[in-house]
Amino acid sequence: MFNIELLFNKAEHQIKAATARVKKLHIKTSHKVHECLQHVPTNCSPTEADMVTAFEGQRSHTTSSEPYFWEQSSKTCSVSVAIPIDDTGQAHVYKPIPSPHLKEENSKTESPVTRTWECNSDLCNIQEEQIKGTVQLLNSIESVKPDSVRDFYVNINQCKYETRSDCFGHSVHCTPQSGCDSLLRPARTLSCHFPYLRSLIRRIYDIRCLCQCIQAAAYSMSSGDYKTLAAAVQHLQDAVEQICPVASMAPNSAADPQRPLVTEDMILKQYGKSLQETAKKRDTYNTDSCDVCEQLRKDLRSIKSCEKLKGCQSEKLENVIDLLYQNKTKHEDIDKFLEDMKICSYCIDKLRKNKDINRSIFNRLMVIPTPECITELNVFERTLIKFCMPCVTIIRLGQITNKNRPHNELTSALKGRIAYLPVNVEANAKFLPENLMNVDSLALLVGGQPTQNKKIWTSQVDLTKVHKALMWLHQHNHLYKEVPAYTVTDLENIMHEKTESSDNTDYSFQDSALLKKIDDATRSYLYENFSVQPLSSNVPSDVVIDYQLNKVSGHSMNIFDSDLDLKAFPELFPTGENGIKDNLRELKIATTDFI
Repeated sequence: MFNIELLFNKAEHQIKAATARVKKLHIKTSHKVHECLQHVPTNCSPTEADMVTAFEGQRSHTTSSEPYFWEQSSKTCSVSVAIPIDDTGQAHVYKPIPSPHLKEENSKTESPVTRTWECNSDLCNIQEEQIKGTVQLLNSIESVKPDSVRDFYVNINQCKYETRSDCFGHSVHCTPQSGCDSLLRPARTLSCHFPYLRSLIRRIYDIRCLCQCIQAAAYSMSSGDYKTLAAAVQHLQDAVEQICPVASMAPNSAADPQRPLVTEDMILKQYGKSLQETAKKRDTYNTDSCDVCEQLRKDLRSIKSCEKLKGCQSEKLENVIDLLYQNKTKHEDIDKFLEDMKICSYCIDKLRKNKDINRSIFNRLMVIPTPECITELNVFERTLIKFCMPCVTIIRLGQITNKNRPHNELTSALKGRIAYLPVNVEANAKFLPENLMNVDSLALLVGGQPTQNKKIWTSQVDLTKVHKALMWLHQHNHLYKEVPAYTVTDLENIMHEKTESSDNTDYSFQDSALLKKIDDATRSYLYENFSVQPLSSNVPSDVVIDYQLNKVSGHSMNIFDSDLDLKAFPELFPTGENGIKDNLRELKIATTDFI
């Protein structure tokens, strides 16, 4: 399945890229066609002289451009016309055009072989049907829309004549009256007289070849045959590389010559097995959970299907069903409800034996969804609503550099200790920036503490969003009952009182807040000695920070406190309940069961 997905993605990518190249080639060809049509009259039938003017005034033949049937391009020579003969005894009906690039030494005559010659007005046969068909082809190319380019070039050579075969050219008897609707046939026959038209037709055939390969790849995607699709994709890729060579595919002189070329086949050959295993796990990953313990399980069944099992009339099971009906029901019909509720083998076995389930959601293990006002906070804003900050110190035990030792011995052990440093949430809630004029000035650009790499991360802190989250926590979390929270109206009133009050107001609580305003000297020192970088692209990089997060200091909180995780992670426990050491939990559980 993984290989099929890769092949389909590759096919879609190749079709998309090839279609874009077809449109670019068509645009270039359309420009050339438009220049040719400028010299073709529209109020009367074009003549042979008009064709000569349209195709840059050059007429010549080559050995590789002559039609299969001579009568399509030439007339019979009159007996009265004198045919010149050169010194070697060769007759020349047409005047040869020597080419320095196509010289071959003849072992007998030692004369160059001429492959190009001029047109002879007495012998060249240009028919009116060829001129009209060529002009019709040029007009069709110029008027075709970009969305229908592929269908146009695929059907540009349609012929229903009975002797027509896709493997051969058109018959000498092919005409519109015989069922030949090809736009290329008249132009292809006329092109033996004009080099410019030959180059134009060659470009048309290139575009047509790409369109046919695109169509074959599209049909192969719906055929259901893996080998056919792989061959069609490879054929399309080869055609694109041959017709439209990309400049990036050429060897780059500036690139590192020692760097090996990495291709998709090389990656699949080396990592294909691992990728297939990962894709299999991804596709078979279970997303259904038990409604009793809320764990992802594969052995799920409906509660309705357990009615006939032994022990399903137990008191514990009936209590769990009542609790599920009260908390998770979406249907008033009890039968429909029992059919929708899923239970795992572990839970049903426990309940059939009339035993309690430690991992049940009714044992204060229910996951409360995080409200939107908290999820929309960034890292800096979320720090301001916590009672403590967890800090972890990792120590690497030893460092082994001998590569000859086994791999398991080369893996160094890690040991860490976690500390929960207290944060004054009340001070953070009461903090207001200086020179506060209106609610819009509550959005601050705050910098963090410098890292070991001498980098300072910055982010925008919107105090309005912070107070909105604190207001929700104040109403739903018992730990935040004493934490002040303000609405936008309250903040406006505070700003109004601050502007009218005297300077004797006590703002000593701001010393213990996480946010502090930095002076010009500190700001200059930070920008001169550290690299200041925003956390997200929403923050302009040229805006100077005015505030900085203080270092969290103080004695670590007791790691055995029952509400420690509730204070450190309000985004995980928004209601302040169902923690890992909840005292109200009737059945004690291990840490592994909680995680």
